[in-house]
Parts: sequence; C-alpha cells; structure tokens
Amino acid sequence: MTPAKSGMLHRSFWAITDNLVQQGLTFVIFSLLARWLTPTEFGLMVVAHLLVQAARTTVLDAIATPIIRSRHRHNVLFDWLFTVSTVSAIAVAAMVCATAPLFASWLAAPQLTWVLVSMSLPILFFGMGRAHEARLLRAANFRLLALRSTIAVSMGGVAAIATAIQGGGVMALVVQQVTTGLLTFLISFAAEWKSWRPRWCWRTSLLKRHFKEIRSVSASACFGFANTQGDAMLVVSLLGPHAAGLYNLAKRLVSAIYLVIGSSLGRVSVSMFLQSTDDPPKLRSAYVKIIRLALLLLLSSYTLLFTMPHEIIRVLFGAHWVESAPVVPILAATFIAQLIFNMGQNLSFNTGKATRVPKLALLQLSVFVTGAFSFSGLGLTAVALWFGAGAALGALLMQAAVKQQLGLSFRDLWNALAPAAVSAGLCGLTIYALRWAGTVASTWPSVVFASSVALAVFGVSAGCCLKFEFRRRSKLAV
Repeated sequence: MTPAKSGMLHRSFWAITDNLVQQGLTFVIFSLLARWLTPTEFGLMVVAHLLVQAARTTVLDAIATPIIRSRHRHNVLFDWLFTVSTVSAIAVAAMVCATAPLFASWLAAPQLTWVLVSMSLPILFFGMGRAHEARLLRAANFRLLALRSTIAVSMGGVAAIATAIQGGGVMALVVQQVTTGLLTFLISFAAEWKSWRPRWCWRTSLLKRHFKEIRSVSASACFGFANTQGDAMLVVSLLGPHAAGLYNLAKRLVSAIYLVIGSSLGRVSVSMFLQSTDDPPKLRSAYVKIIRLALLLLLSSYTLLFTMPHEIIRVLFGAHWVESAPVVPILAATFIAQLIFNMGQNLSFNTGKATRVPKLALLQLSVFVTGAFSFSGLGLTAVALWFGAGAALGALLMQAAVKQQLGLSFRDLWNALAPAAVSAGLCGLTIYALRWAGTVASTWPSVVFASSVALAVFGVSAGCCLKFEFRRRSKLAV
C-alpha cells in the first residue's frame, strides 16, 4: 500500500469515527436525559437549537467556507476569519438575546427567555473557534477532530445528566450545549496554540473578495436548512413546544439510524457513480446495487420501528414519551423516501443533471408546508404525514427522472426493491406473530428477544432473495 493511500485510509477512518462517535454518544445521552425531562422541556430546547443551528450554518459556516477552500494558507487569512467570525457571533448572540422575550411570549413559554439567552454562549464559542476548526480541516487532522468530539460530547453529557438528576429541568440541556461548545473551542484552541495564535485582523478587501462566495454558500445553507429542519420549525410554530418535544424524540430515533447508514452509503454512491459515468450499463447496474443495499440496511432496522414503536419508546425513553409513538412509523417511511431521493440526487450531480435537484427539493418543501398549514388542526400526526407526503412525491419524481435517464426497466427497479420488501414483510409478520403469542411487551428482555428473532428472519429471507437473483442472472448469462 502506498503512503498516499495509507494516509487517505487513515484520514477516512478518523472522519467516519468522528461521525459515529458523535451520533452514538449523542443518542445515548439523549436517551438517558429523556428519563428525567419532559417533552415540553425538550421542546423548548428544540426552539433554541433551531436558532443556534441556523446561525451556524447560514452565517458562521458560510464565512469560513471560502477560507477552507482557498489555495492560500497564509496565517493572515485565518486571523481575518477569526476576527470576522467572532464579530459575527457576537452580533448573532446579541440578536438572539434581544429577541428571546418575543419568542417566549409568542410560544407562551416564559422559560424560553433564559434558555435562549444561555444558548447565545455556544454561538460565541463556535464563532471564536471557527478559524481553529478551519485550520484542522485544512490539515485533514480528523484524528484530533474525532478525539475532540469524544471528549466534548462525553463531558457535556455528564454535566447534563448531573444537572437533570438534581432537578435542573430544561437547563440540563442548556448545560450540555454550553459545556460541549466550551470544550470544543478550548481543545481546538490548544491544538493550534504552537503553530498559530489568532490576532485581530479586519480587512475590508478580503471581505469584498470573498463576499460573493459567502453569499452563495449562505443562500444554499438557508435552503438546505429549510429543507432539513422545516418540519421541526413548523411543528414548533403550529403546535408549540410540547408537540415539538414529542416530534423531536421520534425524529431523533429514526434519524440516528439513517445518519449512520445514509451518510455512509451516500459517500459510497458518489464513488460508484463517478467510476461508472462513461459506461451507461455499468452506471445502471451501480445505481440498482446501491439502492438495493441501502434499502436492505435501512429496512432491517426500520421494520422494528414500523411494528414496535410503542414498546421501543417505552423501553428506551420511558412511558411519558409514548405519545410520540404514532409519529415514528411515519418518519421512518419519510426517511426511506428521502434516502431514495438522495441517491438520485447524488447521481444527478455526478452526471450533469443537477438542475432537477433544487426544483424537486422545492416541490417537496412546498407540499409539506401547504399541507401542514392546512391540516395542523388535526395534530402532530397530520403534520408528520404531510412531511412524508412531500418526501414521497419528491422520491417518486426523482426516481422517474433517473429511470428515464438510465433506461431502467421495471424489472430493474423490482430487483432493487424486492429483497428489502420481501424481507421486511416477513420480519413484520414475525413481530405480529410474537405479539399474538404474548412474547412482545414493553420490557428490555421481550423487546430484545423479539428484535433478535425478527432480524434473524430478515437476514435469512434477504439472503435467500439475493441468492435467487444471483442464480437467475447466472442462467441468463449462460
């Protein structure tokens, strides 16, 4: 193995580790905190988190992107980034503090004022550390980034759990975010101390030079934020903090699985499509294979969420969260549709068909927003159904466009879908049979037993389907 290839594998390993550690630790901590906190308290944090995330992606990340992409590595660029990011973070934090009473009054949640004021601190920490993180990314120091995430997320979780046990309520979540943000900044600051120490540097010329790219990245981030977090924003706006807390828990449960599988397969799909761009039959085969694999991996877990949402939520989070159970299967179906859309999106970007992506994404968002506003009076389940309807329509139209582009037959599409669909059906029937026999209940042993049996059935049936398809292709080849 060449040194370059070895270095790439090393960096890839740590990049993937960073993602897995963040997702895994965050979910475990979230599950533990749910034992002590109520849906309303989590809902208040959803409001604060949306504001913080919007500020980070549309302002601070947009400012840093041109520097990360720049060919130049002069320290003055990072000094300038530190200055502009810090000033921008102070401005955003001040705006959040100033508008906190308005949000609290609008949602009839007095506690929200102090939550938002306190959450201005993570914004400051992120802004002050954005240049340091940019340097670590430029150097591809993913090992340090992974270790930083592990330490910061773990200590933030410990502080939050300790606060929750003492009856801190929603402030436990605030303590978690503040602790994690502070440690993230301090570790990045210490890592760069020997090679670079930030200096105050305000240069209007650099701002003018990079303003066009910053504006473009910010606009793209706004659209992406609306598309990924629009559901949470509408739930908060239309139904209030309590419903937002329930919805957030259901989405966390579903997305925790999706982020691990979907993000990993997304990278794989890009590589496969790039290698097959100039060979239509090979590209068609690659698309069918990646869709088949993605559905198999995702449905193996999601079938349990379709059939045992009440039992899983009661075991993982506690009985006071069971209200969110009806939303879980809807969101699971939504994320499956989103996975199909994203695979088509990756194909579109790699084959010069990118113009259809924003049009279909905008259509998804429009359907969801229109339906959610029209039927919000029917409650949380209705809003979730419209979110799923928008995702399903986007996935169907994307699939139709990909089918035409690649010349896919219905047989090709069935070959991609069949193993997962048949296996999921048998897995679901197994769960219902176990429930009828009285072996599925809201206890750890029964849920683990039922899940193990169902997953074994899924694995065996998927293997049989794939073996049958392989034999059929072998006969056709002969």
